Amino acid sequence: MSASVTDPERGRERPGEPPVLRAVGRAGGFAAIAAGLGNLAVLGVARAAGVAMTVRSAAGQADTSVGPIMVIVTTTVSIGIGVLALVVAASRRRRAWSVLAWLGLVVGVVSVAMPLGVEADAATKVALGAMHLLTGAVWFGVLRSLDPTKGTPVSARA
Repeated sequence: MSASVTDPERGRERPGEPPVLRAVGRAGGFAAIAAGLGNLAVLGVARAAGVAMTVRSAAGQADTSVGPIMVIVTTTVSIGIGVLALVVAASRRRRAWSVLAWLGLVVGVVSVAMPLGVEADAATKVALGAMHLLTGAVWFGVLRSLDPTKGTPVSARA
């Protein structure tokens, strides 16, 4: 049975998903688009500066060129994992938005180490590290700004 949800912008009820799913979907969409565009900008600047953007993850493997498709796919998958975690957590705890915002930022910072573990020139590693930081920062910013529990006293957040 589908719940009827009041749309505050239009002032009428409409059938649909629970408000938490709409809020998470909106946040995930904004984060994926913003991080994807930001990471594509980093890729474009790196390529314009003559950075190879080629990596080799293990000795003996062929070089992999980091292109727009790879950037969009990895960014979308990263944000998608965060969205799934938020869907599960937000339906159980009101503090989930804040906790997962910070967790995503920490993951973005810690995952900068990943490009350091591949064979690539220093400029490529810097560009890839910047993409990790940017994705974590965008996730943090979007979740903090779209958090539907913002303004709710901490004592009221289960």
